[in-house]
Amino acid sequence: MSNTTQYKLVYFNLRTLGEPIRMLFKYMQIQFEDVRIDPAEWQGQVRTSCKWLKVPELHTTDSNGKTYCLTQTSAICRYLANSYPTFELMPTDPLDQARCDMIVDAVQDFRMRMKPYIVAKYFDPEGCSKLSQLKKELLDDEFWIYLKNMDQILEEERGDFICGEKVRWADFFLANFTAIWEEIFDDENLLKAYENLKKQQQAVESLPKIQEWIKQREYTKI
Repeated sequence: MSNTTQYKLVYFNLRTLGEPIRMLFKYMQIQFEDVRIDPAEWQGQVRTSCKWLKVPELHTTDSNGKTYCLTQTSAICRYLANSYPTFELMPTDPLDQARCDMIVDAVQDFRMRMKPYIVAKYFDPEGCSKLSQLKKELLDDEFWIYLKNMDQILEEERGDFICGEKVRWADFFLANFTAIWEEIFDDENLLKAYENLKKQQQAVESLPKIQEWIKQREYTKI
């Protein structure tokens, strides 16, 4: 990938699905335009201006002036990892590639299960009455199975990251969401019983460029 390629990331002024992409850019020290949408302005013209009516969108312009628009967080992350092979963010082993995809897909599955709770907590003024029941349903259902399985995968790899001792693109995705889950459930001990997951989160957040980014970024609720 040419170092003259220009990038513009369009997402809400939230972490959620935009933050793994931002973290990749920061880790690789690649300049990008970070366009943040106010969620209150999403419906209407802003939404219809997006190619798939969804964000994040990554707009790229190459050295010849040709532009592209990519959507879907995991696709964008894989694209960036493949575009800059010197950082070794994309595993070469097919099993490790599948392991990264498996973790990210599992996080996405549970993220969708959490959507009613997140909407009620942050975006619906009348949703407070539902919070306790929605939270109970989530925590009594399969959440702990997700955490247990992901923790076990990390334990099997015997390293700080998903594929062992080397950070990969999916590590940024996982660490972003485990941190968000701790905040969403108001429980800093959420991962106490899953020490490998907590260790992975801390390892990603301790990477010098990520540590610097976390200190300077604007705080958002999710």
